[in-house]
Parts: sequence; C-alpha cells; structure tokens
Amino acid sequence: MASLGAIWVALRDRENDLERAKKYFGNQSQLVTDDDKFVCVDNNANETAPNEKLQQLSKEFGEAFFMYFQSTIDYFSFARWIEGEVVRELFYYADEGWQVVTGTPEPWEETYLFNENDLESLLEYEDETDADELRRYWATKELEEGKFYPLLSARETCYDLMRFYKLSAVS
Repeated sequence: MASLGAIWVALRDRENDLERAKKYFGNQSQLVTDDDKFVCVDNNANETAPNEKLQQLSKEFGEAFFMYFQSTIDYFSFARWIEGEVVRELFYYADEGWQVVTGTPEPWEETYLFNENDLESLLEYEDETDADELRRYWATKELEEGKFYPLLSARETCYDLMRFYKLSAVS
C-alpha cells in the first residue's frame, strides 16, 4: 500500500519564502529543486483537508496545496487555497466516485481526468444509451459530485499533479 498526505506552500519570493518555511516547519521543507514552485511544509497530513491550516498558510504564503492519496483503495483528496480562499476541493473514492467537487475546475482536470483515450476505453463496456450519456458528460469537462467517472488512479494523479504544479518532493 502506498500513501501520501502533504501540504505545500508557494515560493513567490523564493529565498525569503524558503527561509520562512524552514523556520516555521523545520526540516520538513528542505527537498527543493530549482524548478519547484512550491515547498512541502507538512508530509504527515491525514486524509481530510485541514482547511483552517490551509487558509492560514495561503494567507501567509499566497497559495497552499493539500493532497492525500491511498493507492490500495484509490482514495484521493485535493485542495487548493489562494489568499485565504479555497479555490478547488476534490475528494474521490473508487468505490463511491466523486464525493466532493467544489470551486472552479483546475487547468489539469481536462488533460488528466477527461482524456479521450480513457473515454474510448470506457465506451467499449457501455451499452449505447450509457455510452451517449458518458459522451455528453465527457464533453462538459467538468466533474460532478456523485458521478463515478472519470475514474482515476489516486497515486498516478497525485504524482501527475506534483509535476504539473512543480511541487517539491516529499521527504
């Protein structure tokens, strides 16, 4: 079983923000490359987005991310906060689908979640009525609470997003 729970903050004023993150969070914030735009400040976050903490961190650093995944059950949670406001929060559990979908869709969602190749694979197993409904839903490129689709691999999605947003590695 693989899992990860972490919080990152923006490096807008790289040197000063890195120094503030190190003072504030100790050694957890040391794995940073020149390409990273965010630094990990908590690598022991649990599966629920700590909204008060994210709000405070996003006010202090401008932006904060939270991600959690557990690969065995494909459990994925994501939250992005900017300047004290939640802009996107997602919660997906393979057995129940999309449980929480709030805020504005993120740029990565269309690319990573509504991939046309994935749609074609899904359509192979659907009758015509369900296939038409799935095509209409896919065309919206927007997640809906209560839907099972699009399916995702929690682990792959988390690592894709770390690359997409240039989040630092987690120690």
